[in-house]
Amino acid sequence: MNASVRKLIAVALTCSAGVASASLINTTTMPYSGSWAPFSDTNTATYGQTFKSGADTVLDSFTLYLDHASRTVDFKAYVYAWNGSKAVGQALYSSDVQHFSGTQITGFTFNTGGLQLNSSLRYVAFLSTSGIAGGEDGSANMPNSGSFGSNPYADGDFVYFNNGDNFNALTTNAWDMTGGQGDVWFQASFSGAALAARVAAIPEPATMGLTAAALGAVALVRRRRNAA
Repeated sequence: MNASVRKLIAVALTCSAGVASASLINTTTMPYSGSWAPFSDTNTATYGQTFKSGADTVLDSFTLYLDHASRTVDFKAYVYAWNGSKAVGQALYSSDVQHFSGTQITGFTFNTGGLQLNSSLRYVAFLSTSGIAGGEDGSANMPNSGSFGSNPYADGDFVYFNNGDNFNALTTNAWDMTGGQGDVWFQASFSGAALAARVAAIPEPATMGLTAAALGAVALVRRRRNAA
């Protein structure tokens, strides 16, 4: 079954079965309480937030924020599993290169395409200037909520790493700060896996055709019996 047909059926299922479950992690509800800086390749190259998925385990998108750029900052966004001190394994999500040169708080939203996570594990979403060739030597701030152990979001923390241009260190070395300093402004949108499971269970066209033929045969036999 091609993707467009499956998508149309998914929409139909959503309409007939109600809106799929969804949840939102939102650590921006606290008043602005300052910012961490400088975020740049020559200073702290990696800023992020750890989190858990909760009951809805499909990560659809996430947003991190920057403020007060000094010249253009070039960076990418990532999602990795988190073991309490560093990112682990391979990147579960990696964005294209982004650019920020503004002086107002600006959110960068990244659509993951529906990333299936494990509710028992912790993850880290972060921005990093590390490993981006030809980037400008700008810097920026990252707004935070709460501070020094006061966390609006109980299942995660603000984390950072002074890894410079050594991207591989993100998964081999312990990060410089792994919690206890509140949260940064962060949003993550999740949906449940129920709809995806229903779409996956839809028969292929050949199977659907056989089913339709069988139903038609049953109907024909019933009509003949009624006529008799």
